[in-house]
Amino acid sequence: MSPPLLDIPQALELRAREVLAPLLGEANLAYSNVVFTPTPGVPWARLDCLPARTSPAGVGVDSHTRRPGVFQVLLFHPIGEGTAASLTVAQALCDAFKRGTRLGRNDTVVSIHSASVGPALRDEPWWATPVSISWLVHSLD
Repeated sequence: MSPPLLDIPQALELRAREVLAPLLGEANLAYSNVVFTPTPGVPWARLDCLPARTSPAGVGVDSHTRRPGVFQVLLFHPIGEGTAASLTVAQALCDAFKRGTRLGRNDTVVSIHSASVGPALRDEPWWATPVSISWLVHSLD
């Protein structure tokens, strides 16, 4: 059995890459703990898998482990170009991670609970649009 802590981010990142690479380019995707330097004036995205506290899914030592978390994608577009480009990419992510989507990696199945766009913020020289994807995994471990 493959470890869920490795499978979860891989499943989420794979789906995000399928969506974002055609829109932003594979080279413009930044992953956790991987050196990345954005190209000035070129849109890019930062992908972070943020697991939350695990808990038992039932009573007894043989019950599943409930593993919730958030897959946080920050979309960066140059300031001064409006919001249409960032919102188009955000919508594509929300469509790809709609509620009920199930993503598999080895023995792990990641269930998507929601995908939502948060308020954008100014992060000079970028306009940053957050997309938060809530996920849940039930695993035997």
